[in-house]
Amino acid sequence: MMTHPLDIAHLLTLPSEPKAMTPDAARALLRDALRRVAARRRAALTRDGPSFTPQSGTDQEDRKDFTMATKVVLTPPGTGSFLNLQKPRAIIEGGEERFSLSIIFSKKDQARPEFANLQKAVDEALRERWPNKLPVGLISPFHDGGEKAGQYEGYHNGDIFISPWTKSKPGCVNAQREDIIDFSEFYAGWIVRANVRPFAFDRAGKRGASFFLESVQFLKPGPRLDGRKAASESFPTDGEGGAEAELEDDPV
Repeated sequence: MMTHPLDIAHLLTLPSEPKAMTPDAARALLRDALRRVAARRRAALTRDGPSFTPQSGTDQEDRKDFTMATKVVLTPPGTGSFLNLQKPRAIIEGGEERFSLSIIFSKKDQARPEFANLQKAVDEALRERWPNKLPVGLISPFHDGGEKAGQYEGYHNGDIFISPWTKSKPGCVNAQREDIIDFSEFYAGWIVRANVRPFAFDRAGKRGASFFLESVQFLKPGPRLDGRKAASESFPTDGEGGAEAELEDDPV
């Protein structure tokens, strides 16, 4: 695992009086800093998961509100929608900014074993939070696509969608598992899958389960959900629109 230099710079304990250091001493100093960085990250993962940052109250209070699953789960491939993966965005005005996306699963997608694994992981997170009896009225992370059918492209009756989120920028890779730097070719409608971490919550009178977003893989392009066409498809081919003839007649 690579560590960003900024992660360890503040952990380096330098001598009060600068002086030349032997290579062995320098390596020992760096190893000590790296160990402390790893320890902090393990502690954060154990306490809150990789994406949760407490907003208010004490750490103990926040522990009571969230119960993280102990494992990351891979979703089945589905249609990506509402992609907010480059910059965080507040869902409602004045709300908390998050990176997020929605993944739409058709009935065929729901028949895949990965979807069953996803459901099982959510059930485990809920039963860990409420081991004796599940409360009534729990909010499900699996949403009915029919509720958005007719309002947004790509959503149909029988579909189920999830909306995982994170406060930290998620990793995004292409089908070859290469990091995505330029998002210009990716749009709502691509077939994607994601690594997510289910969690149960009990906060502000609301109880249920949701997903933290770990990483996203863009697998292959699908029909655009925003109705836009590629530039290559937006103009008639030669001879269809008379463009060549107009250019030939143009005296300029």
